[in-house]
Amino acid sequence: MREMEVGIMLSYRMNFNLVFFALILLVSFGSMGGCNGEDGENLLGADGHPITFVNKCKESIWIGGFSGSGVANAVPLPEPNWGPNDTPSWEIPAGKTRSLTVPFCWTAGQFFARTGCTGSGETLNCKSGDCGGELNCGTNGKGGENPALAEFTMDGGAGSNCIGADNYDVSMVAGFNVAIEIEPDILPRDRICGNAGVCDKLPECPWDTFLWDNGMWAKNTSSAIGTCLAPQNMAASDLEPFTGMPAGSADFNKLGCACPDKSGCGTGEMKGFCCSPFNTDGGVKGCIQDFSQTGGCFPNDCASTGTYNMDQICDPFGQCDSDLMRDAIWPEGSNGVAATDYRDKIRAVCGTEESGIYTWAFDDLANVPGLSGGGFQCFRKGKTVSNGIGYKIFFTCE
Repeated sequence: MREMEVGIMLSYRMNFNLVFFALILLVSFGSMGGCNGEDGENLLGADGHPITFVNKCKESIWIGGFSGSGVANAVPLPEPNWGPNDTPSWEIPAGKTRSLTVPFCWTAGQFFARTGCTGSGETLNCKSGDCGGELNCGTNGKGGENPALAEFTMDGGAGSNCIGADNYDVSMVAGFNVAIEIEPDILPRDRICGNAGVCDKLPECPWDTFLWDNGMWAKNTSSAIGTCLAPQNMAASDLEPFTGMPAGSADFNKLGCACPDKSGCGTGEMKGFCCSPFNTDGGVKGCIQDFSQTGGCFPNDCASTGTYNMDQICDPFGQCDSDLMRDAIWPEGSNGVAATDYRDKIRAVCGTEESGIYTWAFDDLANVPGLSGGGFQCFRKGKTVSNGIGYKIFFTCE
């Protein structure tokens, strides 16, 4: 699974997290499946995939649901009847469980937690995970402001004619506000079809956390749940310690492994930041065997023709810079703060190569030491839409 089109820059604050959705095609969401009531009571039928949300936080969260991330005109999920007397609401009180059903072949879907929310009617303003101040995420194409994400493409998605596996992962590529764990409702569980995003606790943020306030980030000086922004999103908002790295600059694009000209792996000043150092796409062998400061570099294994030239490798630690005669190492922030501290803090408490979390654009393989191995696949038990695999999503705030 791969970070798709990071070079687009999207809106910088939102979607550097289109993990494993390179196959996405626009799919009709004419029926978004049945919504369930309090504590999982089925109201409208079970066709599709039941999703159960477990709020392990000490305060309410509001679920954000987004269909077709990165797909123009994708239809938002309808608001479930989780409120009193089955009234519409996305709120889950502390310690409570709620459920809904997403449709068969749900493609490029996201769920996340919103916290510190207030509003009425169609308005909901949240201190973390805000969706443009709108109650229903995905309306007008609005997703969450850099929260941790539970990402799904069910049944192979539209690009596989809906005959494949469920693909899912937990992503902190853009940032995180809570910890998320996904558990499939299937036994036996294993490395391929198992729990994604297993954390001992909420990761420590290596810099300040921020609250979303009136359309901008404000430093969190309270006990409220804030957002720990990934380095490229710190730079996008010119926040310490990653100031002075404006969008489109070489340093900014290094942090996002981005190719704004969409030329494969970049040209000119942008060249060398966006190709995976590990992938085998198109038969191209990667150069880095161990993702760490001392990881090995094998330039003879890199392609030297086409768009995957030897110097076109995203290389956060700069393992191969001297061998390949270029500089792709992620820039430091002020006072020598390393951008890779973000990845290291998450790795310290969240999983291993068997159950990790995506933390940067190409953090996707299970067989390279230092990567998350965070992508999972489960195959449904039959051929009808009524027996799609169900999933539990756990949210933890501390």
